[in-house]
Formats: sequence, structure tokens, C-alpha cells
Amino acid sequence: MRTIGHDGWHLARAGTGDAAEGPQGQLLTTTISQEICGASQLGAGLVHMPPGHHSRAHLHRDAELVVHVVEGNAATLVGERLDRVVFHDPGDTLFIAPGVPHAAVNLSRSCPVRAIEVRGDQSFNADVVPLPELDDIVRGTAIRLQDEFAAERQSSDR
Repeated sequence: MRTIGHDGWHLARAGTGDAAEGPQGQLLTTTISQEICGASQLGAGLVHMPPGHHSRAHLHRDAELVVHVVEGNAATLVGERLDRVVFHDPGDTLFIAPGVPHAAVNLSRSCPVRAIEVRGDQSFNADVVPLPELDDIVRGTAIRLQDEFAAERQSSDR
């Protein structure tokens, strides 16, 4: 990533940085971290969700996180059994406390979701705890939500 800055500031230029899959199955471009700029209390990055994608169930052991949707329609499944569905669209901002199980779903099978994520984790992925025992719930719920979203879109196009 090309960085500009010194004396206590850092600028991550748009369009720079390498995306990599995180342990939660999300394509992430880390823009702020201890490694990149010496951040000591938070990390930030861009989330890229291809059409039809969903993350794996996980939690952040120690970090609060904020997700701001820039493009696309998403849902986040939250709770011990991921039984609460929170819908968020461009401009919406979601807060998740440390230790809360969650998984993200791109509701569209034709459009990506892009979001900005900020976490109280200066490494940006150090405290991610995968929850594979919940992944079947994520898969089933994601399919249902994507089917419902597609049906809504189809009926509104008529």
C-alpha cells in the first residue's frame, strides 16, 4: 500500500493496497493498522463482498467494530445463534460489541457490497475468532435472505 504521512498522521490513497481474505471469509483491504502506520488503538479497512457472498460466522474477541456500507445491500446476522437479522443499505452504519457472534451477507446475487470497517484492533484481524459450528446457519439464512431479496427486486421491476 502506498502511504503518505509522518509526524502522527497517515493517508491511505484510494485504489491502493492489496485485498486478502480474512479468517472470516471476507475480502479485506487493510488501510490503517499498526504495521502500516503505527496505529496503537484501531485498525481500518475496506470490505469487498462479491455478489451472492456471505462471510463465515465469527466474533471479535476484544474489539468493537463499526461497519459503514458504501455500496450494495447487506444483512448482518447477530447473536449467539445468529437469529437476529440487521439489514443495512448504503449510508447505514452498524456497531458490533466485542464477543458478539455475527456474519455478513450480500443480499444481491448481481451487485457487490462495499463497506468501510473500523475496529478497536490495531492489527485489523488479530482478534477474529471463527465460529465454524454456526456456518450451516449462515449458509441457510443467506440463501433464504438472497431468495427474498431477489423476489422483492423482481416484483418491484414489474
